Amino acid sequence: MRLPEDGAESLGAHVEGPFLNPTKNGIHSVGSLREANTIEDVESCYGRANINPAASTDGRIPVRMMTAAPELGSMTALIPELCARGIVVSIGHSEATYEQASAAVAAGAGMITHLFNAMRPLHHRNPGIFGVLGIAEHRPRPFFGVIADGIHLHPTTVTIAYHAHPEGFILVTDAMHMVGLPDGSYQWTNGAQTNNIVKVGSKLILEGSDKIAGR
Repeated sequence: MRLPEDGAESLGAHVEGPFLNPTKNGIHSVGSLREANTIEDVESCYGRANINPAASTDGRIPVRMMTAAPELGSMTALIPELCARGIVVSIGHSEATYEQASAAVAAGAGMITHLFNAMRPLHHRNPGIFGVLGIAEHRPRPFFGVIADGIHLHPTTVTIAYHAHPEGFILVTDAMHMVGLPDGSYQWTNGAQTNNIVKVGSKLILEGSDKIAGR
């Protein structure tokens, strides 16, 4: 019922994948990633009743946000349909150019997942995804998540992002289930395989790599 007197509760699930660019997979298993060319491809992945209000018993869906790479498959063309279903489409884990990211925002993408991490870096001739926070082409500017932990981003980078679009700035913890646990190696289910994540202080690294796994 989502009554305020009952306390806080989840507004829905954020599904980060599997429609991600394999070159910007982060710690996601490349073998689990895929492309979507039709809305049916997305429904078969998440379950139709989970992303289609017309297919759910009460008209509500648990998936309310999804991160995707707009340059893959027909994802940009699918954004309007996903938005019409009440799902926030967020650009992330992506090699999108400024032009591709702008097209995704114009189609309705309203969010960027952990800005600067797992995406094409800012370049002076093509600002990439970061460029859509500007207003040069008068496009709507999306909200964006920032992991301001001193590990994922340099403090100066956080400041630059904030000043680019203060109203869109959202702090993200990127916390994993190891929060508060002692340092050590912890198992983590990653697609069809099991990996270990090494915790040292507040820094988490995928075992056998230098990839940040969260905090």
